Amino acid sequence: MTLRVAFPFVGDTIGGSHISAALLMAELPRFGFSPVAIVHQDGPLMAWLEARKLTWLRADMPFLPAGASGAAAVLKVAFMAPKLALFLRINRFDLVHANDGRMIVTWMAAARLAGCKAVAHRRTRWSASRVAGIGFSFAQAVIAISQYVESTLPKWLHGRTSVIANPFMRSPLSRTEASRRVAGLVGGGGPVVAFIGTLQAQKRPNVFLRAAALMHTLRPELRFLLIGRDGDQGDAAHSLCRQLELDAVVTFAGFRDDAAECLAGCDLLLAPAVEEGHGRVLVEAMSAGVPVIASSSGGHLDIVAPGRTGVLVPPDDPQALAEAGLALLADPDGARDISGAAGAWVAAKFSETAHAEAVAAVYRRLLGNA
Repeated sequence: MTLRVAFPFVGDTIGGSHISAALLMAELPRFGFSPVAIVHQDGPLMAWLEARKLTWLRADMPFLPAGASGAAAVLKVAFMAPKLALFLRINRFDLVHANDGRMIVTWMAAARLAGCKAVAHRRTRWSASRVAGIGFSFAQAVIAISQYVESTLPKWLHGRTSVIANPFMRSPLSRTEASRRVAGLVGGGGPVVAFIGTLQAQKRPNVFLRAAALMHTLRPELRFLLIGRDGDQGDAAHSLCRQLELDAVVTFAGFRDDAAECLAGCDLLLAPAVEEGHGRVLVEAMSAGVPVIASSSGGHLDIVAPGRTGVLVPPDDPQALAEAGLALLADPDGARDISGAAGAWVAAKFSETAHAEAVAAVYRRLLGNA
């Protein structure tokens, strides 16, 4: 018998959690599960799921609004649960797998009320919150995407937590095709150094830009490409770029659905983000043969073996980031050795099938089919 799994999403954005969930949903049928995305709002996610031939339902259902906290949030969760539970029963779901904070708080209590099993996927470090604690208290199983994320969880969650790394898929473009696409973005020029991520404080776009200024001084032919939607540091990043007089060599490409393909056409990835739960972009770069320099922080420590699969530098140190970048660009043989070792490691560790098999094992334990 095929078991139905609900994957609830708000629907207004597309990010790393959606990519990972989509790769999982595509693989789950081979393990006896029928995944269905539940989309609360009209937005880009529906067309994105359609393009990937994934099953989804548009559900005009209540969900926790962004920024909700305190007693009001708790009351809203209690008010929503019966209606969401009825939806789950009518659509005959066996399990709910929530992939972001709002959906975990919105759906875990409802899943238990409906008699469904409840799985919460934690993709970022834990931050103390009464509302988050309530959501996770109803989850019967927790999946953490890295040892780092698991280490930040409260002790009462450890017994129900499994560490399962995110799945990744290689770029379908050849290096030559990807390079042409990137050249079109940056307007030609020399080697391209990439930053991929929302322009927000945690991602440290300001550190990337200051490192870019230092690198440009010694290698004026370099081009710098930032891919990601504007966040809380968007205006500041554009302003800093002008202040550093980098407008001629820096391209802000905004959000792109083909970010992984563009990354495959770059020559180097600089990842200055701190306290990342894992670091999807690092693995995507490694998979594409692009050498990685990252901050020695958070989930990056689970990914980069220094000197073998990438380079780690101290967090918030543009000078160290720039020096490491220039050193790799000046040593193509060393860069090839690192990217080759990284690519082999990614291929062995992060396959979509292995990820789905591990998640399916969690489902079976909950459902009593182990």
